[in-house]
Amino acid sequence: MQTKIVSENDFDVSGFKFLVEKFSELKKIPSLPDICGWLAEAEITNEEIAPFRVFSEENYTRNLIFRNDFAEILVLGWIPGQESLIHDHDGSHGVVRIFEGSICETKFNWDENRKLRAVSKTEATSGMMTSVGDSDIHHLKNISAQNSLTIHIYAPPLKRLHIYKEGTGEVEIYPLY
Repeated sequence: MQTKIVSENDFDVSGFKFLVEKFSELKKIPSLPDICGWLAEAEITNEEIAPFRVFSEENYTRNLIFRNDFAEILVLGWIPGQESLIHDHDGSHGVVRIFEGSICETKFNWDENRKLRAVSKTEATSGMMTSVGDSDIHHLKNISAQNSLTIHIYAPPLKRLHIYKEGTGEVEIYPLY
């Protein structure tokens, strides 16, 4: 995955500034409802997200906006058909807001034989949000014919993921940093 790191000085419009101020003031890991509410409240504009319009033919991109000990904010760029691996967030919970395009999220659970199986699929379009708990296993895919941008907030910040293969019990560790 390609990662672009952007500093607070690279934007000064209300949406991301609002979020960065909220997360800068944290003294503990925020709850999932708090994150959902703040991300829903943030009025992120096309102008503000422009520096994060980074795409790659190789894989989706991860563009870091903010990180402290309690949370992180990223913008992911997806070209049509790009998808994540099946993964969890290693104890972090988070919220994804679709800024542009359409994303399909597939959630997984273990069956009675300890094999990983898809249990639900949800299509989310621009303006919609989805959340993942600290033990959820899921997969994201850009299902639109255009590039998609998604805004992700994780608490605490992601350090690694567990990667899974559907129909098996196989698990691998995928370090992010």
